Amino acid sequence: MTDVAITQLPAAPLNVFEIWSNPLAVLDRFEKAFGPSLPPLRSSLQLPDRLLTRCEPTVWLVEGETTGLTELLGSDGSITAIGGGLVRVRLTGAGWRSHAGRRVGTGWVFLRRWRGRHNCSCCR
Repeated sequence: MTDVAITQLPAAPLNVFEIWSNPLAVLDRFEKAFGPSLPPLRSSLQLPDRLLTRCEPTVWLVEGETTGLTELLGSDGSITAIGGGLVRVRLTGAGWRSHAGRRVGTGWVFLRRWRGRHNCSCCR
């Protein structure tokens, strides 16, 4: 049996940043507005007021501020609020990694990957 404690966290703003067309132009506009490039697949970019995590080829989750992103996308994509449809939890204990991507209770647990945080086999 795995020793894991699950703690529900308070609600927090979460949005989807999705590119529909002209991805290279959007990437260029992002770099001009924010400095670094949007993160590659399975990685995150921490900015002072937001965290962007790439979860699909043209989709990023945005935790925090979305100021400037709608204008940056123009008609090439959208920002969609999804925070109300998700529950945030924290897993602690010796076996917390064994629950990544597994069903817990009535929902699924997904863990975002933090670039450079560690290099274990489950996060590669």
